[in-house]
Amino acid sequence: MATAQTYLQLSPEFGGTKFGPFKGVEIRLGSDPSRNDIVLPEALGVSPAHVRIVMQKDGTYIVAPTERTATVYLWRADGRPAKLITTPTAVHAGDGFSVVTAEGPRFYILLEQPKKGAGGQDDAVAPPDDKKSDLGGGVIAEMKRLGLAKFMTTGIGNFFQTAFMMVKTGTIFSPRYIVMGMMMIVPLIMAGGAGCAALSFKFKSDKQGGEIDELKSDLEACGAGDQGGDPTVGSLTQAILGDREWQQSLETDPDFNGRYLKRLKTIFERSDRYQWVYKRKASDFTKLQGRMDKEMGPALTRVFAYIAAHPGYVSDRQWGLIRSNSEGTRTCGRGPALITYRQSVNLDIAAEPDALVDAGIAASDDLDLKAAQIRATMGSDDREFENEEIQAEGAGLQGGFQCLYLEGDDEREDPKALAKALGRALGPDVSKRIPEEGRDSWITARLVKFYAADFILGYEDLDLTGIPSVALDEMGPSQKEFALQNAADVTARSVAIPCLAILDEVPADHLGQAPTLVQCGVLNLLVLRSGK
Repeated sequence: MATAQTYLQLSPEFGGTKFGPFKGVEIRLGSDPSRNDIVLPEALGVSPAHVRIVMQKDGTYIVAPTERTATVYLWRADGRPAKLITTPTAVHAGDGFSVVTAEGPRFYILLEQPKKGAGGQDDAVAPPDDKKSDLGGGVIAEMKRLGLAKFMTTGIGNFFQTAFMMVKTGTIFSPRYIVMGMMMIVPLIMAGGAGCAALSFKFKSDKQGGEIDELKSDLEACGAGDQGGDPTVGSLTQAILGDREWQQSLETDPDFNGRYLKRLKTIFERSDRYQWVYKRKASDFTKLQGRMDKEMGPALTRVFAYIAAHPGYVSDRQWGLIRSNSEGTRTCGRGPALITYRQSVNLDIAAEPDALVDAGIAASDDLDLKAAQIRATMGSDDREFENEEIQAEGAGLQGGFQCLYLEGDDEREDPKALAKALGRALGPDVSKRIPEEGRDSWITARLVKFYAADFILGYEDLDLTGIPSVALDEMGPSQKEFALQNAADVTARSVAIPCLAILDEVPADHLGQAPTLVQCGVLNLLVLRSGK
C-alpha cells in the first residue's frame, strides 16, 4: 500500500491552490526563497522564515512559528475560532493555519493517498524542480482575482480591471472585499494620490444606487488630515475619535505614539479578548459609558469609557490584580475601571482603603497584621479597625492573592457615582494644570492625569499643559511607565474595538459613533506595516 502524502492547500477564498506532495519531514513557509518550501510575498508582512510544519510518525503534525515575531493563527477542523499560537502546537490533517493575521493566507493540511496512473503507478503532483513553491506564480494569480494583486504588482491597469469587475458584480460592497480593497490600494496611497483616485473610481458606477451614496464619505479616509494627503495612523485616529487633538498628540509625542501603535497592533492581533465589549450590550462597560456621557460629554466619553474595556470578560468585576502600579508593585484595583485606592484619594472618589495580601494573611485571625496591611495602603496609623470591618475578596485575582478591604460605600463600584467624580476631577471644564477643552493634548492629558493619580508623590505638582510624556520625565521611571502606558492602552482600545466590531460585521450601536469600514481597513493595514 502506498504511503499517504502531505499537501498544503489554500482556502477557497485565496484560490484553493494545492501544494505538494511534500516528502520531507518539514515544510517551511516564509518570504526567503532560499529557506522555504513555499515562498510568501514579503509585502504581506511575512517574515523571512515564518512557520514550519513538522510531520510526525503517527500521522499528526506540529505547526510552529519559526521566528519570535512571526504571527501564526491556528484553525481547527471542528470550526473553532482562529487562535494565535506562539509555541509549537500539535495538529491533525484537516486543521489549518493562517499567517500574519487571522484573515491572512490560510493553508489546510491534507494527508492523501496517491492516485494511481494508467500503468498502476502512483500519480502524484510533484513540486517544481527547485522544490520551492513560490506564491509569485499560481497563487499570486488567484490573489489577483480576489483583489490582493496590489501587494505584488504596481500596474495601474490591473487595478482598474479588477476594480471594474468587482463594481460590476457588486462584490466590492461586501465588508470582506472592501477591506481587501484597502489592502490593494494602501501601497498606492503610500506612493501618492493615485490610491484615492482609484478608490473614487468605484463610486462612479450608477448601478449601486443608495449604497454608493452611503459609502462616499469613506473617501475622506484617503486624506483624513486637516490638509488632506495620504492617511496616517494619526489622521485616521483623529477621524475615528472625532477630535482634532489626536493627530497633533501622536505626531508631537513620539513616546506616547510608539506605545499607542504597539497596543493597537496587539489588540488587532488578539481581537478575541475584546469581543465581549461590542457583543455584550449590557455590561459594566456600557453602564459606565452611559453615565460618563452625561457627566463628561461625548468627546471624553468616547475614550474614557474604555478604561472599563479590559481584555477578557469577567462578569460583575469588582476586584482585579494590577501587576505593576506606579511604584512597580502589585496592588488591588476596584470596580469596572480597576481604580487603585490611591487614585481614588487623589481624584476625590469616595473609597474604602484596601490592600493586596497573600491568601494566608487574608484567612488569618490576626487583626493587627491585617490592619497593618491596610494602614500601609492608607499611609496613616490614625484609624482603628474592628475585626468585622475587614473583609477579603479574591474574585478575579490570580497567584494566591486576595484584597483586604474595609466595609462601606465605595464609588469605584458605582458607575453613576464614579462618572460624577471623574467629571468633577477631569471633565471638560477642568483646566488646572491640564489643557483647556479643544487645546492640544486636552484628552490625552486627562487620561495621563487619571493614571498619574496613583503617584504617592508629585501628583499635585504635575503640570500636563504641554506634551504629557515630557512632563512625566520629571517623575520616576515606574511612574512614567504606569501613567503613559495605561493612557496609550485606553486610547488604543477606544479606536481598535469599534473597528473590530465593524470588521466582524457585528452591530454595535451601543459603542457610540461608529468608524467607517474604510477607515478601519486602512488603519489595520498601516498598523501591521508599522511593525515590519
